[in-house]
Amino acid sequence: MFLRRTPIEGDARAGAQLYTQCATCHGVDGLGNEALGAPALRGQNDWYLVTQLKNFKQRWRGNENGDTFGQQMMAMTQILTDDAAINNVVSYINTLGRD
Repeated sequence: MFLRRTPIEGDARAGAQLYTQCATCHGVDGLGNEALGAPALRGQNDWYLVTQLKNFKQRWRGNENGDTFGQQMMAMTQILTDDAAINNVVSYINTLGRD
């Protein structure tokens, strides 16, 4: 049985400002960039994104030798100062591709 979770709530406008850093690798449209090792974020489950951002921020992901992309993500998540910032950027990502 799968539990249905409510969408992440945050300030998408504040998240848009934070996302400008993410867009460097993941693209302004959130479709990612394979050459940079940056997966697509658009359309991804918001709870998954929150969990992974927290994992990078807490250094549970990306801390192994040779994990260049993971180490980049660990560094980038430091701009997300708290859970609200993480929720804000993920809320913005949720808006990508919605016209």
